[in-house]
Amino acid sequence: MRQFLTWLLLTAGLVAWAQPNRPVPTFYKPEVRPDRTVFFKVHAPQVSSARIVAMDQRGDMVRSADGTWTWTSAPMNPGYQIYTLYLDEVAVPNPADRLDSSNSGYVNAVDIPEAGCPEFDRQAAIPHGTIRLVHYYSDVCGQWREMRVYTPAGYDKGRKKYPVLYLQHGGGEDQTGWFIQGRADNILDALIAEGRCEPMIVVCANGHVPGGNRYDWDGMQGFRKELVQHVIPTVESQFRVKKDRRFRAMAGLSMGGGQSFYIGLRDPELFSSVGVFSTGVFGGISFGIQQQLDLEKEIPGIFSDTARFNKDFDVFMITCGEQDPRIEATRSIVRQMREKGVEVGFASYPGVHEWQVWRKSIRDFLPLLFR
Repeated sequence: MRQFLTWLLLTAGLVAWAQPNRPVPTFYKPEVRPDRTVFFKVHAPQVSSARIVAMDQRGDMVRSADGTWTWTSAPMNPGYQIYTLYLDEVAVPNPADRLDSSNSGYVNAVDIPEAGCPEFDRQAAIPHGTIRLVHYYSDVCGQWREMRVYTPAGYDKGRKKYPVLYLQHGGGEDQTGWFIQGRADNILDALIAEGRCEPMIVVCANGHVPGGNRYDWDGMQGFRKELVQHVIPTVESQFRVKKDRRFRAMAGLSMGGGQSFYIGLRDPELFSSVGVFSTGVFGGISFGIQQQLDLEKEIPGIFSDTARFNKDFDVFMITCGEQDPRIEATRSIVRQMREKGVEVGFASYPGVHEWQVWRKSIRDFLPLLFR
């Protein structure tokens, strides 16, 4: 229902053009150029103004004699860049381009390549895995739910069992985010083909549950029940997976990072490795997040029995964008952990709260797993 309503709002601007004397404009997919500029174009002779807002850039489009409006951006930062087209000051979706779920609902976006990151782009000459759509009924949510499951190349040709990474999206996305915006399947394909990570199954479940997800242990219980009672059993009944905890990992970004922090670290009987990317749990954001986290209270045993904690987890990694408002709180918590002897990896990357940071996070996390 939320997706349907969002789509109605996005298309409201187009309805105004669909009148007998006001035809729908002709839309074009933006052209990303080698210099990282982006060329936007729409044929809309019936409008008097057109403009583009693209992340931190905005510009008025120029009208030609035949009513075609164009605008070329300055070079954009590499990565996933959201843009909005306004016709006569009405925001309208571009049906000629991709439409993705985000914090703002459904949005158009372009992807700007980054030198040195070929695994983020489509790989034509390597074996590719498959993304499968899996439906299951959830007693926790009282509804049918779906998850996306990546199986590596060759999965259907053998009887091999695989380890599993449960990979969670952020508060503005859903179970499609890691594969559409995050390019996780491309990254996996490239790393596996190069022998840099173990072939594995990756599960992306819908992290939104009734009642929401507060950033504390109690607030994570709805999704924890969903994961333990439905997601993991469904995966283990339908796919050839290794069911021992040594071959299960959990990671996520933002909201999913908070879920991985609490659920992953509090459930060592379920998971042997945890990745926490750009979480607000540590602080740095304003809506009800603790600024001084009592780690021993939140993760019992992390300080009082650090040797046991370190033994329980093969990999524990935290990442954040270097311009993300969460970065200082994240660095502070990592320092606290290391001063107490907790074995935690840390990496930061140029960028704010954005997909290019999370793509690099998962790229560096995957090779550490299941070794």
